Amino acid sequence: MITKDKIIRTALLKLGETDSYNDNRSRVYLIAEELLGNVIDELAYDTAYLFNATTVVLKSTGNTNENGENLFSLPADFLNPIRANVRYRLEGEYIVADENEMIIQYCRKLQLLDFPDYISKLLIYKLATDIAESINSLSSNLQIVNSRAEKEKYEVQVREGWKPLWANLRSEL
Repeated sequence: MITKDKIIRTALLKLGETDSYNDNRSRVYLIAEELLGNVIDELAYDTAYLFNATTVVLKSTGNTNENGENLFSLPADFLNPIRANVRYRLEGEYIVADENEMIIQYCRKLQLLDFPDYISKLLIYKLATDIAESINSLSSNLQIVNSRAEKEKYEVQVREGWKPLWANLRSEL
């Protein structure tokens, strides 16, 4: 199970910061705690992953706009659209489409406990990257942790079935 303390402690250790994780809640720990909230929000909003996605069938509210297009209420946990089975656009608190019903996949709001365990390394390295960018004294390992964050992002995408663009090109050759 992913816990906030474990993510923060491991991220600080990856940066070589062995004294900041303690019961006194050091300044560095408090910054890391704040940054973890940002990392969670970033990952939840990112359309590059599927762990944060959900697919639903939406029915029109019965209302139309001035162009006669159907209005759909945004789901309560909606963050960012990924794809839908019809052409649509977002207008304020509504999804607008010509159809009466649509299937949409979207990124949803997540709490740390909602993240699957295989995301823990990505959380650690993304947090370590943000800490290194925020605190000058810890920036010496920025390049290393940023590189590891990119590697973890790729590994999560592969695990979820994402294929890189070059994989399609390779099969055509």
